[in-house]
Amino acid sequence: MGTDLKKLQQALQTDWIDADAGPGKYLRGILEKIARGEGVVLEDNQSATQASPAPPGKILIPTGGTTGRPRHTIHTWKTLSAAAENLAARIGGPIHGCCILPLHHVSGFMQVARALVTGGKVVFPDPGNPEVEPDGLCLSLVPTQLKRFLEKPGMTGWLQRFRMIFLGGAAAHENLLNEARKQRLPLAPCYGMTETAAMVTLLEPQDFLEGMTGCGKPLPNVQVQVKDGCIRIQSPSLCEGYQPDGPTIGPWLETRDTGTLDKDGSLHVTGRLDRIIITGGEKVDPAEVEAALLKTPGVQEALVAGVDDSEWGQRVTAFIVGETQGLDEKLRQQMRAHKVPKNYIKVDAIPLNENGKVDWNIIRSLLEQTTQ
Repeated sequence: MGTDLKKLQQALQTDWIDADAGPGKYLRGILEKIARGEGVVLEDNQSATQASPAPPGKILIPTGGTTGRPRHTIHTWKTLSAAAENLAARIGGPIHGCCILPLHHVSGFMQVARALVTGGKVVFPDPGNPEVEPDGLCLSLVPTQLKRFLEKPGMTGWLQRFRMIFLGGAAAHENLLNEARKQRLPLAPCYGMTETAAMVTLLEPQDFLEGMTGCGKPLPNVQVQVKDGCIRIQSPSLCEGYQPDGPTIGPWLETRDTGTLDKDGSLHVTGRLDRIIITGGEKVDPAEVEAALLKTPGVQEALVAGVDDSEWGQRVTAFIVGETQGLDEKLRQQMRAHKVPKNYIKVDAIPLNENGKVDWNIIRSLLEQTTQ
């Protein structure tokens, strides 16, 4: 048995969790199997079984991205431990977590891994009515969750008391980040994905509050490059590949994210290649249009996507929470005509999955309805 699994067995004997019977029972069952060298699959039904079981020693974590196509990354406790150790080398340990994200996603499960690897503890509050004492805890959020927390009365003071609030999973709009600075939140924007066992770069709260932007510098033992505009990563936390359809990953992960590295080596993510819309032969970056929409008075949330169109190839379509009247005129003053959405779909809220990210299955369904 490897040293990493022996350490896990020892850590499981400590007071590492504060949870009710639900997550507590599920986690202990999963972690005990991992510690014995068995393969496990993290599933949304809190079951470690599926049609294609995990090979011995492998931890299968679901990923979908913008494609929405279900598959699993192949990790081991060694790769998850490496991710936790890299973070601890930057911020110091032990790392105590407050987990309000799904445990079958990397963003939730890594909070448990960090606690176990660094001698910390993870607590599970009610995400709709948190009562946990936040002092000394780290909280992980995606931008939409942060925005909705800030809109709830009385939540700001609770957020201010966390050790750090890791913010990742999607691009955060400048307005949201400015509001977080105004409220003096200990925000730590970061960048990572399921393939990297969560974050590989981090901007510390003190730097964020002083006005620095981006996702920060790579964690210790991590290398980040930008090649032909795309981000590539090397880290001991990289997964081995995918189940069921490969390919093997390594030594570098070639992502579909675009970005830049500034003169200090901090990463700035600019978009995703697989979200680019081709309309009338012209390329449109949805992130650019979303940013313009979110600067428009009356627009609270915005999401831009392409829908298949016989005339244009793809038609730029915007989902809007808020006011849609007059958006065309306002956008035409800021960008070329082909970037301006041809359709606006007013929604009560941008649909999110249980991980707090955009639910692309619902978005695709709504887009299909516009063509019928």
